[in-house]
Amino acid sequence: MREETSGRRVIQVMYVVTIAVVGVFGYLVGLAIQPRLMELGVSEIGVGPLMLPVSPLNVAIIGMVLVGVGLTVAFGLVAVVSRYAD
Repeated sequence: MREETSGRRVIQVMYVVTIAVVGVFGYLVGLAIQPRLMELGVSEIGVGPLMLPVSPLNVAIIGMVLVGVGLTVAFGLVAVVSRYAD
């Protein structure tokens, strides 16, 4: 017989998978743009206080942090609203 999976567990798995996929795509984008950024003389990339040297790994890290923060805020708002929806 099948067990039911809780909604919270599904959201957690989706969160982790999304962050992992963003990391992979960020790395691939970093590989693609690194030569052009070096040609243009760009040595650091980042958002706000998070400035890192140009590398595929750092592009992946920045993407993962930004998406992680965005999803955390979105899921947090959904959790708050769902408490008061009734």
